[in-house]
Amino acid sequence: MPKSILTSEMVGCSFGRWTVLRESRKRGPGLRVWECRCSCGTVSEVSQSTLRSGGSKSCGCLKSIHGEARNRHNSLTYCCWRGMKERCRSPKCPGYKDYGGRGIQVCQRWQESYPAFLSDMGPIPDQGYSIERVNNNGHYEPGNCRWATMKEQGRNKRNNRLVTAEEVTLCVSEWAERKGIDARTIVSRLRAGWDEARSVTEPARPRREGPRRSKRLAFAIQSAPTETAASPAQPPLPL
Repeated sequence: MPKSILTSEMVGCSFGRWTVLRESRKRGPGLRVWECRCSCGTVSEVSQSTLRSGGSKSCGCLKSIHGEARNRHNSLTYCCWRGMKERCRSPKCPGYKDYGGRGIQVCQRWQESYPAFLSDMGPIPDQGYSIERVNNNGHYEPGNCRWATMKEQGRNKRNNRLVTAEEVTLCVSEWAERKGIDARTIVSRLRAGWDEARSVTEPARPRREGPRRSKRLAFAIQSAPTETAASPAQPPLPL
């Protein structure tokens, strides 16, 4: 990049995580300073020579990201990132048919850079979490991914039956938990042709023993064989 670079050519350029906004009023002999915004949102002034030489690539936030990246082999986040790429790229991966086999891809930014993935997603919250796509038919990319528990992911499967009631759409298990109705009862109602709203809002009838069952039980008790007293032993016949 020539030293006589024009302001219009510099503004909008990216250097690491810096994006040049405008030229600063601060100048020195042979020194040009630019106001830049880091991808984390921080705005600071950086000299042109530092930007061009790569002496500054961020406001400092990159250090913490690379610190995690250096220890990535012991990182749950790194293992999640690697597994995400494998199931989308490698036909040998057991889950490939549900990901790469369906056309699910990892965006180029995450595919090429673990620090970029870590910057967008942040570290995994705990061992019970993994990455989830909000839209199951969408790709692994910023805006469509989040950290979720196994329970939360189980409610976001493609084969879940979604039910709309009270202007809310939830899966059957969520409605069962919210309304206190057994999920099997809701499924049975839907299969029987019940309206979706009624299936998840009508309270389940308490189970009780009907008169027929009581009669059958009484009859079974009466019909049960009873033990009779043993008759006294007869004396042996004389020889």
